[in-house]
This record gives sequence, structure tokens and C-alpha cells, in this order.
Amino acid sequence: MDKAKVTARWLRTFARGVDEQQLQERVYADGNLMWHIFSWELAPHLSGAEADAAYAAAEDAEVLLFADGYSGGGKPTQIRDLQLIAKPRLDELPKLCKKLKIQDLYITATDYSWTYVQTHEGYLGPYFCRRPLFDWEKEPANGQA
Repeated sequence: MDKAKVTARWLRTFARGVDEQQLQERVYADGNLMWHIFSWELAPHLSGAEADAAYAAAEDAEVLLFADGYSGGGKPTQIRDLQLIAKPRLDELPKLCKKLKIQDLYITATDYSWTYVQTHEGYLGPYFCRRPLFDWEKEPANGQA
């Protein structure tokens, strides 16, 4: 699995329609993270207990699990610790984060139909987002991701 391709596809899918200037300021600028599309309310999502419930109800299958590194130089965040695993239960996530030594945990369906993000910020997230209803394989009009 190519980390750059996963990064681009995640952003192309879940940040679709987000204004390029907002992406530059809130996601790609130094020290920002991909989940900021949710914390800045740039993309539709569920948060908190609603996000947990949506994740628990999401289909059990293999998922992509990864951690998010910080953005820099106006470029998208490069993910790390990319793995293909069976979808973990919510109660397994704290142990998984500790084992992998990661704070920002992303879990995404292999078809990118949904994503769940636990952040290092205790007061932000978790977030759950279903892929918007569009043909995500086509490039967005503004050329992002």
C-alpha cells in the first residue's frame, strides 16, 4: 500500500468540496492534521458519542488503519503506520493506540465509504464521516488532492 496514494484518496474523498484556501490554511499549513477538516467544520461529520455509535454500526470488514503526521510546507499530511486489519471494536482502540504509540488514529473502510478518527485532543472528536454521495473517482472541479 502506498501511503501517498492513501493520503490523497482520503483527502479527495472526505475533503471533497472543501475550499482550497481553507485546506491550505487549516489542513496543509505547518503543524496541521487531516482531521482538521472535521474540527474546523469544513466537511460534514458526526462527533462524540454519535461518531462512536456510527463506527460501531459500520460494517465489519477489513479496514485501513493509520496515523497522521503533521503537515508542512503547504503539502498534505503524510500518514504513517499504515496497516490493513480487521475492524477493531471501540473498546480495543485505546490498547491499539498504546501498542502502536500513536495518538491520532484513523480507521477507514477499504472502499473509503466511511472513516473514523480518534484525535489526541480529549475535547475534539472522535469523528465519523460517510463518503458523500458522488462519484469520488472523478477529480474534483478545483483539482484538490
